[in-house]
This record gives sequence, C-alpha cells and structure tokens, in this order.
Amino acid sequence: MIAVRRLWCRRPACTVQPRRPHHKTLKQFLDCRYACVELKRGDRMRTSLARLSVLTICISAAAAGCGKFSETADEALKKGDAARAKGDWDSAVAEYSNAIRLDPKLVHAYDGRGEVFLRKGQSDRAIADYSEAIRLDPKYARAYCGRGLALAKKGELDKAIIEYTDAIRLDPKYGWAYGSRGDAYRQQGKLELAIADLSEAIQVDPKLAKAYCGRGVAYQKIGKLDEALADLSEAIRLSPKHADAYWYRGKVYKQKGDLDKANKDFAEAERLRRKP
Repeated sequence: MIAVRRLWCRRPACTVQPRRPHHKTLKQFLDCRYACVELKRGDRMRTSLARLSVLTICISAAAAGCGKFSETADEALKKGDAARAKGDWDSAVAEYSNAIRLDPKLVHAYDGRGEVFLRKGQSDRAIADYSEAIRLDPKYARAYCGRGLALAKKGELDKAIIEYTDAIRLDPKYGWAYGSRGDAYRQQGKLELAIADLSEAIQVDPKLAKAYCGRGVAYQKIGKLDEALADLSEAIRLSPKHADAYWYRGKVYKQKGDLDKANKDFAEAERLRRKP
C-alpha cells in the first residue's frame, strides 16, 4: 500500500463548499488525481510503473473507441433501412446520410439513400448516390440496376438498358434487373425483347409481381389477351396493392367486353393510387 497524504486537507477553510471537479477527458482526470496525491520519494519507481499502466489503459481505450467507428455507421444504416421499409423517406435520408458521415465508404448507405431519392422523384440525386456506390464497389450489381431505374425515370431508356445489362452481367440471377430491362424494352415498343426478358425474370424469381405485370402488358399490346389476363391476375395475387396491375387488367377486361369487371379494376386502381 502506498502511503499518501491528501493535499486538499491542507486547504484553508472556505465559506463555500468546493464543487467536485468534472473531467471531460481521461487526461484531465489523471492530472487532477496526480495533483491531489503526494507520494513518498521512495515510491518514484511505483509511480513510474503506475503511469505506464495508465498509459497502456489509455491506448487500449483509444483502440477500442476506433473499433466502434464502423459499428456506429452500421447502426445508422440499420435505422435508415427500417425507416425506408416504413416509407418514412425523410428519416431514411437522414439516417443514411449519418451513416455516410461516419463511414464515407459504406456502399450500402449510398445504395439505400439512392433508392429513397428515387422514390421521392429526385432522379439526379439518386444517380449521384448510385454512381458513388459503383465507384466504391464496381461489382455491386444492385447499384447499376438502381442507376438504370433513375435514368428510366428521366426518359433515358437507352442508357437505362445499358445499366440493366451491366447488372445482369455481374449477377445473371438478378430477376429485378431482367424485369427492369424488359419494362424498358416494352416502353420502346420492342415487345418480343420485353417478353423474353420478363419471362427470364419470372424464371429467376417466380414471385416477382413486377415481371408478371410487365409481361401481361406486353401480351395485351400484341393481342394475347388470355395470356395477359393470366399474368396480370398473378401479379395481383402476389402483390394485392399493385395499382398498375389492376389498371391494365381492367383494360384487358374492357377489350374482352366484360365492362363490369373492367370498371371494378379501374376503381380499385384509382383507390390504391390515392392511398398515401
């Protein structure tokens, strides 16, 4: 046991009770403790060893603090994902931006924020985020597909098709990329190419409602009404809130002369589109 004398005992009495010091840093705390303890001369070696032990603790604490850097960014990323899933776009953008601030190389944060910007109709900002994700990870297929969707929103279908093709090259089992490229071909009037891509999307991902809807629309345009009706009905089964599937199925029913079912589908499509 090191013999010590508390120096504060020598302090003259004062009318005000001294406040307990608040230490913002470990260094301030240690400096204060050393100032408040007088060691005997014979304990200098112990003092050196004590200081060395404290220094080791400080280094270990600093290293542990650095390890929490990416963990904090990951936590912000998870919060962004949760907000995006709930449709809380502003909170999602804030959380993804915080994750990027904490870890500027966190690819998934750029990808997530890009998707939110896309849903908010901010295509240019979405393209910027997807492009940064691709710069950080050139083999990240999802970012190419996202950038393609943003370009398609701007009406740049040829550029969008290039992006979808890159995504498929990187991930040949990426059903959403096939479906998106198929939709782009459909909008260009290349219906056979559209049907081929949308069929591939369905084969890769049989639960992809987007692909059934797109192929149903393509079938409707070339006059294959029974095939169109089957695909659009399957899209609605897989995604009961798919407004476009109801709308296009209503058009098919109208072409087939079933106006009651057509009007019912049109009404449901309008209801879903008005719903926030």
